[in-house]
Amino acid sequence: MGRCKPETLGNVSGKTEEKFFYQQERLPGFEHLESRVIVDWGRGTRKWCQNLVNKTVLEITPRGRVLPPFRDYLEFDITYDKLKEMYANEDAHREWRSRLQAVAGVYLILAETTGELYVGSASGAEGIWGRWREYAKNRHGGNEELRRLIESGTDYPKAFRFSILQIVPTSMARQDVIDLERRLKTKLGSRAHGLNLN
Repeated sequence: MGRCKPETLGNVSGKTEEKFFYQQERLPGFEHLESRVIVDWGRGTRKWCQNLVNKTVLEITPRGRVLPPFRDYLEFDITYDKLKEMYANEDAHREWRSRLQAVAGVYLILAETTGELYVGSASGAEGIWGRWREYAKNRHGGNEELRRLIESGTDYPKAFRFSILQIVPTSMARQDVIDLERRLKTKLGSRAHGLNLN
């Protein structure tokens, strides 16, 4: 928690107009709540400096949270380290678990140091959440080329970034999801110049 204290600065050009800047200070005693309190700021979200007066605390998340609140399937990408921490602290990431379990689809793993791509798919009852759990457990998800990268040096799996390319219902037939995965592999060239072998 912090406090914003406005200070007035006179205009150096001699005009009467005034400008403000805010001196921020961290308040002691709230360290255990850092990055865990979700507040409804109301219309005040437009102002970057707020005072916690008459604001509703929506939730205090469990300890161990490493990811921000889930917003949209196609707007995030996360590092392998964050992925692993997410699965190690599932209770702190309940909304990530429920949202990723709710969909099947096609995902992307970027090998940051080489720029190579791996396109994979997830289907079944646990959707993307269930598939990514395998990567959190064994680092490579059973994929030969990812395993090769991990064994070739110290950059991996740390330099893997995970994102979602397309979501579909978990009820979609597995073969249909695989067909979608195949089309995206072709579009992105992940077989010809990436990490997909098939």
